[in-house]
Amino acid sequence: MNRSDQPTNTLRRWLETRRSSWQRTAAAIDRLRGRGAKSTADIDRVVTEYRSVARDLAVARQALPGTALTQALEASYQHAHDVIHRPATRFWSELKVLYTRRLPEVSSRLVPQLAAVCMLFMLTAVAGWSLVSNYPELASLFASHEMIDGMQRGELWTDDLFSVTPPAMLSAGIIQNNVMVSLFAFCLGVFFGLGTLYIIGINGLMLGGIFAAANDHQLATRLFEFVVAHGVVEISVILIAGAAGIWLGEALARPGKQTRSAALKSAVNDAGVLMALVVPLLFGCGLIEGYLSPDPSFPMVSRVVVGVSYWVIMVVLMSGRLWSRPRAQQAP
Repeated sequence: MNRSDQPTNTLRRWLETRRSSWQRTAAAIDRLRGRGAKSTADIDRVVTEYRSVARDLAVARQALPGTALTQALEASYQHAHDVIHRPATRFWSELKVLYTRRLPEVSSRLVPQLAAVCMLFMLTAVAGWSLVSNYPELASLFASHEMIDGMQRGELWTDDLFSVTPPAMLSAGIIQNNVMVSLFAFCLGVFFGLGTLYIIGINGLMLGGIFAAANDHQLATRLFEFVVAHGVVEISVILIAGAAGIWLGEALARPGKQTRSAALKSAVNDAGVLMALVVPLLFGCGLIEGYLSPDPSFPMVSRVVVGVSYWVIMVVLMSGRLWSRPRAQQAP
């Protein structure tokens, strides 16, 4: 045997004696990286053996470069490093920051876009009302023939919802539809905001046209009675999603000193915060529309109170004051 190989063989044998320790450390790392409960013993072992693994890896790289043993040690060291240095996840504290800081900040910057979208929606709703009021035959543009035939008989398509569809299924379908409309209003903003303007305009025309058709048959009050409990927040949330879509379009059309891709990424990150508001509110709207709105036993006053109260909750959420604590008064 060559004398120069003796130190290498000695290191190899010494590293072999460490194999069982590496295996126990690797098993502890796997358990810590899993989804189950974390053992204090596993944490202590990984933290304690981390430096030992680093030392063994340095020896293996020098004595046994490129071998399977060295590669296994490198993987074990990397996994231990990731487990020890990964940031702590604090779900509830991050959620609180989202609703008390990020959401109000984004909402305040979205005011101009929200005002523009609201104006567009109101103008198109008035246009839809005027079109159908002056030209009743245009009601078929916004309502199906079954809906029009029912109104001619003095019936609304909402009258038999409870008897036709179970409330749970009705709510699920409504939630899905509302979320899809909001996502379309948001995502279509990537077409320089034109797609968002189209979605908001069409929804405004449809609302105005359908109410005008109902009014022609003296059913507008009954339709309002059905809509008011869920519709105030439902329409508001769709407009908020539309404002976020306009924000995306502005980032592409006027990126400023940033590149268009950087401006779009920043706008998506900011406007995406609004999804934390949009989705829960639409879930509540679906429950109201599925369980309360079709129920004839609820009087008009109760429906108005529910609709207005839910809208106030939405505004408070956007302001970030729902979970904020009042500041302590300073002593004089």
